[in-house]
Amino acid sequence: MNDTPELQPYVDAYEKLSPQRLKEPDWFRVMRDEAMRSFLDKGFPKRGDEAWRYTDLSAVTGARFIVEPMTSRFVSGGVRFLKPSLKANFLFFINGQFQPHISGIPAGVRVIPLPEAGNDEGFRRAITRLFTDEMDSLQSLNFGLGMDGVFIDVPDGAAPDCPFYVIHWSDAHGALCQPKILLAAGTDARVALVEDFRGAEGKMYFSNTFTGATLAKGAAVQYYKIQSESRASCHTAAMKALQEEGSDLLSVSLAIGGKIARHTLSVKFGGAGAAARVLGLSLGADRQVLDHVTGIDHASPGCKSDQLFKSILAGAARGVFTGKVLVRRGAQKTDAHQSSKNLLLSETAKADARPQLEILADDVKCAHGAAVGQLEEDPVFYLRSRGIGEKEARRILAAGFANEVTDAIPLESLRELAGVRTDEKLGEMEAEA
Repeated sequence: MNDTPELQPYVDAYEKLSPQRLKEPDWFRVMRDEAMRSFLDKGFPKRGDEAWRYTDLSAVTGARFIVEPMTSRFVSGGVRFLKPSLKANFLFFINGQFQPHISGIPAGVRVIPLPEAGNDEGFRRAITRLFTDEMDSLQSLNFGLGMDGVFIDVPDGAAPDCPFYVIHWSDAHGALCQPKILLAAGTDARVALVEDFRGAEGKMYFSNTFTGATLAKGAAVQYYKIQSESRASCHTAAMKALQEEGSDLLSVSLAIGGKIARHTLSVKFGGAGAAARVLGLSLGADRQVLDHVTGIDHASPGCKSDQLFKSILAGAARGVFTGKVLVRRGAQKTDAHQSSKNLLLSETAKADARPQLEILADDVKCAHGAAVGQLEEDPVFYLRSRGIGEKEARRILAAGFANEVTDAIPLESLRELAGVRTDEKLGEMEAEA
């Protein structure tokens, strides 16, 4: 075990949770123990690790976070402030803790709080599959120490008429928030899941979350993430999808908040003819570090993946994209594309793009590309000649650059919400351009 002092608080916290863990089934407790041992062996990622060379977690490793549930004024004072104006099945997490009494659960779909899910066979199948592959240390920490979350079980052929909208609100200084969202989409099921991360400005907390989705044959899942955490916070999140034959995934990630924010997405095609479209947008200012990491595993033939990640950066912000596509032997007729495009609004902003391909089959179509640049002056001049100020002209052009990602959201109300959040952020970035 790595016995560095920075890990001792997590050892202490795990020991304090013994009474809760003893209430869980043996199989679940064993998995937790293995995950916690893995985290303690590896420790927190360091800048010396190739996968973390651009993202410094020293603000996390040097802090002592509180694992126990922490109160919030929103639990007793109402949550209308947090709910956007759209039709959805809202699920609330406050400081990492699920709030079933203020959440809405539709008929025909099972939503089981994690502490009650251990004896459910569907949950066991889903979580066992999702955690079969090796986890990185932060995913291990979430699995070992994160005690709260929900299991959403969508039966074969079901198609809820509105999305599941998960609101994560954090306002406790020093809190460690580690919820899990597990979604099982049955054969030919259709479901949309939104995760909206927000926090009280000025509060320093650590969100380390996990979202997993299993897609049965012919299932279609839309997954959207809007990350608007406090600018003093640290946010690390993993989303993992396992796709069976003919299933379809659309994933859109919008990164706006956080001092340091990293979103890791992994997709594995476990059946022929599956498809995944994956998009991301980072909007960074000041000294924010916004990091997107993807891994697409073409383990079956005839599957298609299409990735597009964009960043708009002002001040001394840094945007990072690392995307790997693995085409395994036997995965013939693979069609895989990835693209990273980055727009710098200041001389001190930085963008790093690392698209990667590993191809072990011979009958494939694969391509990748990356570009970093600034706004072209001719369009700026054109808008200024029409009476538009320079800053507004640059904001309009930046918004047009971002729209390629936000316009990919088919749900109109959610697309409008993403557009509003994007415009608000771009307005804040004008001063640093």
